[in-house]
Amino acid sequence: MTSSTITCDRSHTNYDLCSINGTCSLDQRTGTLALMDTAFSASAPIVEKIRPYPRKEDKWVMPTIEELTLRAPLSVSFKRLLAAD
Repeated sequence: MTSSTITCDRSHTNYDLCSINGTCSLDQRTGTLALMDTAFSASAPIVEKIRPYPRKEDKWVMPTIEELTLRAPLSVSFKRLLAAD
């Protein structure tokens, strides 16, 4: 069994590839994907910012692509948001 984590490979010229291994939740209002695994532990929170567009060399369009946040572990404010739903 692999551990829950967020990884990003930004080495490609045309795109960034990020993945969340584990249960996650999307907050549509803030554009945040949060890792929901209670067993996850790290020495520091993981926060990755991405712009989901397949050609990052298109500098003219990149500013118009909405940024998404990948976050682990789950922040307190996000827990409150889920409890309110």
